[in-house]
Parts: sequence; structure tokens; C-alpha cells
Amino acid sequence: MVYGFNASLKLDKKFVEDYRRGEKAAVDFVENLVTRLGVNENGVGPNSHPVVDVVWNDLRALQQAGEGYEWKLNAEPIYSYRSEAVLESYFDSFLTWARGNGWSDQVIEVQGADKEDEYHKLSNGTYEAILAITKIDEKLAHNKKSYFPAVDYGRCVFCGLCVDACPFYALEMTNEIELSDTDRRSLFYSPKKLAKPGVRGPPAELGWFDKLVTALRG
Repeated sequence: MVYGFNASLKLDKKFVEDYRRGEKAAVDFVENLVTRLGVNENGVGPNSHPVVDVVWNDLRALQQAGEGYEWKLNAEPIYSYRSEAVLESYFDSFLTWARGNGWSDQVIEVQGADKEDEYHKLSNGTYEAILAITKIDEKLAHNKKSYFPAVDYGRCVFCGLCVDACPFYALEMTNEIELSDTDRRSLFYSPKKLAKPGVRGPPAELGWFDKLVTALRG
């Protein structure tokens, strides 16, 4: 079971203006964020699902928000069981770099935030940025917690425990066995992918060799 999360970076006006002028500290901050997204401190990424990609937005997604700017980092929801897991899986390397290059990292409380949200205030004395990991509220009457199933068939052993545990009876075991794929990324079924109805085509016609084997066995 997972939540959907958004990751965003709130920047002050001076930071954005200096970045556009090519100020080194601001440029280094942005470049390291972009190059380190999804990579942990050992250069491996992401920790939780090493084959599942997240589509990231570049700086063109930067929008003015009040007196500062907000950069929504993910183009699609990031599915994970906790905001801490999102930080560990996708921002570990960047935060390690920031702390080692003169940026303080302080976890802050934001009034009215969801208990699953997490905010990190980064400051180097000149600039200030807030990295926000916020839970997406799907606003569903029957699922007020916005808690959804996700299955990685590359790891699933088909034990059926998730079916028994699902509080919404949204999962069921089937006789479908054709789940093989040439790309491991395709074996991860996010909540949105699980919600799509299955498409079953007609069985492939047997070739002459398979027909012969079938006849001999019969």
C-alpha cells in the first residue's frame, strides 16, 4: 500500500535572480539537485525500487508563488509508503551534498500540513530553499487517507496476503499468468496502472512444432 507524493522546491526571489545571472552558489545548488535526483550517496538509485523511474521536471516548471518561486520536481506522482522513504530514495545524495557544502538542513513544521508531509529548510546564509514532500489528497469519499495498492511483480511471490489485507477489497487473485516482460520497469504496477482494466487478446496460434508436440502428447 502506498501514498502518492509530490516533491517541490520553494525558492526565494534572490536565489532565482542570482541563478539567472549565473551566481555560482545558486547554479551549483540547482545543478547538483538535477544530477543527483534519484541517486543515493553511494551513486546508486533509487533505494526502494531501483528499476522504477520517476519523470522529473526541469527548471522550466518554476512558477512564481507569492514573493518567491516554487519548482514542482515530479511530473507524475511519486508512489511510496512514507515521505521519509521518498527522501531516502530520491533526495539522499542531494541532501548529503548540500550538508557537506555549507547548507544547513533543518526539518520544519508547517501549520495545516498532513502528518505524512515532510519539509526540509535549506540555507547557506545567503539563500533559503524549502524542499517539500507532500502527500497528494485524491479527495475520495471512500478512501479519505488516499492509500492505494501497488504491486512490483518483479518481487511478488503471489502469496495473496495483500488480497487478504486490503481494506477495500480492491484486489483479487486470478488465473492470469502471462506477466512476463522484456523490461523490469513494466512489472511495477502503480495504483493508476492497477486501476486500468486488463486487456486479454486471443491466444497465439500454435506453430507447426507445437502442434506436433501436442498431437504426440495426445
